[in-house]
Amino acid sequence: MMPAAIVTGRSSTVDRGLPRVVVIASLLVAVVVVPWPLASWLAAAHWPGPGSLARAVADALALDWRSGAVPAGSARSALAGPTRFWQAFHLVKSALSLGLLAASVRALVQSWAPPAVGDVPGRFGRRVGGLAALACAGVALLLCIANLQGAIAPLTSVLGFLPEATPAASQVAGALREALADGASAPAAEAIVTDFARYHLALAALGTLAALALAGLAVLGWRRHRLIEGVALGLAVAALGIVVAANIGTWLHPVPALDAFLAGVPAR
Repeated sequence: MMPAAIVTGRSSTVDRGLPRVVVIASLLVAVVVVPWPLASWLAAAHWPGPGSLARAVADALALDWRSGAVPAGSARSALAGPTRFWQAFHLVKSALSLGLLAASVRALVQSWAPPAVGDVPGRFGRRVGGLAALACAGVALLLCIANLQGAIAPLTSVLGFLPEATPAASQVAGALREALADGASAPAAEAIVTDFARYHLALAALGTLAALALAGLAVLGWRRHRLIEGVALGLAVAALGIVVAANIGTWLHPVPALDAFLAGVPAR
């Protein structure tokens, strides 16, 4: 017969773990399902899906280019509506992702607590739960960084739909490339270059903060003798360092990277 203390300890571990699993699973579903309809309501938008938004972005950018309006920078910009919606989408998704990240990190750290003496199944369950929480935390962190970046520089983010859009996209992309070659003197080109640089600066700053947080978590993992988690977190810090360095370079010299993106917009 198993000692009562071990049985009680295992039961309490399960009782505490189940609500965490439910919360994390619910947040995972919410991150996928909630952002589009909630952002549509917040921004009073009507695009049913990414395809219709991509067409609207291409048409609006072409209209702004012809009219000389600063994209998403003035009341008369046709791109203001799609950009406002996309920023709301990023804000909603980043808020949900932050909640998922907090719940996952909490579950990860709690899985590092020592189990009851002799509770071998409980020890194994903590290991598996810790690795699952680490995976969820990694996904949540990537979602947080990407969506905060998009919320900070929504114009560049929404222009990411251009490769999926209408013939207007390839035409305006060609005109933008010509303007970049001439020094980006057009107001629309200047606004896009400025936001593109901000987009990469945001990723560099967010990546730096994330790397520092992961480094602290890796140290905690090593102290708790969690080798797998510690190595994974250390590799993540190194990867983020590379990403940060690359984005600082793009921030300092945004035009070549922007031109390469526009060159990737297919002719239709």
